[in-house]
Parts: sequence; C-alpha cells; structure tokens
Amino acid sequence: MSNNINPNDLLGEIISRITQLEDSIEGQPVEDQVEIGAALWAVTERATQAMEQAKKDIRDEAVEQLGGPGTHTFNGNGTTQALVTIPNPSLKLQKDADVELLQKILGGDFDRYFDTKTTYSPRKEFNERRASDKDGTHTAMLDKYVDVMPNTPRVTFRRMDQAATG
Repeated sequence: MSNNINPNDLLGEIISRITQLEDSIEGQPVEDQVEIGAALWAVTERATQAMEQAKKDIRDEAVEQLGGPGTHTFNGNGTTQALVTIPNPSLKLQKDADVELLQKILGGDFDRYFDTKTTYSPRKEFNERRASDKDGTHTAMLDKYVDVMPNTPRVTFRRMDQAATG
C-alpha cells in the first residue's frame, strides 16, 4: 500500500480488541453491556462507512473491465480477494402501469408476458375485527389459519458523547 499502512496488522489489532469486548460481555450488568454494545455498534458503523468507498471503486473497476453482466475477481496484496458479480438487468413493471389496460390490449396473451401474483396478509385492524366477532362465527376459522408470530425486539445503541458529532 502506498501510505505504509499494513491492513493485516491493523486487522489483527482490531480483532483482538473486539474479542476483548466480546469476552467481557457475559455476566456483566446490563449497564456495562450497553456500553460494550454501543462500542461494538460504533465500530460496525465506522467499518461499514470505511468499506463503502472501497466497494464503490472496486465495483466501478469491474463494470469498466467487464462492460456487462459477469463475474470478476480482484486479488489484493497477499491472500485477499474481492469478487464482483454484475447481474443481468432485471425487468420491473412500472408502479404507475395501467395493468387493466395492458390486460385489455393484450387479451389472452397477457399471461404470456406477465406473472400474476396474489398475496394475502392480515390487515392492520385484524385483531380489533376478530375481537368484534360477537357470535364467533369467524373466530375459529381465523384462529385456525392465522398465527401470531413474535417479533425479535430491536436494539440500537448510541454513544451520548458522540451524539452531537454523529
């Protein structure tokens, strides 16, 4: 590297520090785990930011070299590699497309060009409406086919001393 920084030396130090944090988590009070979690969160955020420029440059170089869909491997200095896969372009029906007009114009050929997908999901008001089923005529059927799935609580961290600086 041109600026005499050896990423492997830095990586070893970073991993060592993260391992120290990881090893210190278990059995600590929640307040200490919050501090450790916030430190790890900050490292993740900074690492992601730092990686974005390299990914952009590598992606741009692959597009320039390949000129279209395909895969290109870049070798680093040592045992590192970056693999860039440029996918084929994909087709997407425009959000404002008049599907009824397309169906009318294409007629029976519509299904030759388009897949029709119908999805069903409980409405936001599902629980209130289920609870208002006074005679229970729908409740048993709804309970048979609709599961309540617990969501994983989200945890985010921020360092109060860095909140003003981002």
